[in-house]
Amino acid sequence: MKHRLHCSALLATLVFCFCISCEKYTDTANIVGTWRDTAGDGSGITLYLEQDGSRISGTFKGDNGWSGTIEGVIDGNHMTLTYTYSDGYVVYNEATVDGDLITGTFWSADGTRRGSWTAVRVYAPPSHPGDSDENGDGVGKLSKIVYSGRMNIRIPLPPVPWTYNLDIDGNGSADFVFQSENGPGTFLISQAGNRLLIVDYGGAQVERLNGGVQLGPTAPAGRQWLSGAFHLVSYVEAVGGIPACIGPWCKAQDRFAGISLQINGQTHYGWLRMTMNNSAWSTLHDWAYESRPDTPILAGATK
Repeated sequence: MKHRLHCSALLATLVFCFCISCEKYTDTANIVGTWRDTAGDGSGITLYLEQDGSRISGTFKGDNGWSGTIEGVIDGNHMTLTYTYSDGYVVYNEATVDGDLITGTFWSADGTRRGSWTAVRVYAPPSHPGDSDENGDGVGKLSKIVYSGRMNIRIPLPPVPWTYNLDIDGNGSADFVFQSENGPGTFLISQAGNRLLIVDYGGAQVERLNGGVQLGPTAPAGRQWLSGAFHLVSYVEAVGGIPACIGPWCKAQDRFAGISLQINGQTHYGWLRMTMNNSAWSTLHDWAYESRPDTPILAGATK
């Protein structure tokens, strides 16, 4: 009897441990949100993912204009995805999810391994499962400051004509547009009722801010929140025909622009961090916004 009890206890222990192990590996990771896969040159692809249990669906959009749909399944933290491009080209992916990071490998339809990829979640809906209301204000742990992570998107400067649509809140539509033109310079254009913090610098231009400046319903003295198209940098011909940069962003290093976003009819404040190095390229480093409406944020704050 003693031996039988010992065996029963051992069996119960093994079953208990097995169940714990099963629970650990069958919990399904949550992948809802917007993800960004960025190449070394700053270009990349944005993924917009939805989830219904183990089923994954969504769309993707590359910086160079190509786009398509995503279908797949997730089991625990492992997922298989099929990307179908708008021209019918198909790519297969296997990936692992670790919180706000995805690492994976992709193949073409003929089975040729094409390479590996990594994506970072840049936006997660505040109400998706797994959030916790830490301080009782109805805002989940992912719904305070929403931070992009370091993106380092390269911005060509004139005379290179170039347009880049920046989707900050992850709804698939541009919130701001960068536009470089031969002659006038580089513009930042607000979309869909969003606004920029503007200063009069011989004309309305995007204000260049140091870190720590508070951005909220009350604009800093001498500044105002406006919608429209505004210069970041302008260029005029100097002696010898060499373009000369004018404006508050000339040679700016890791400085901030204030932004105001309309999300579901409510106003949210945030920032963009940029470097304008007065060469062929400048850089949009990262961005963030406060997901609680009408709540100020400090330029550069990420949490």
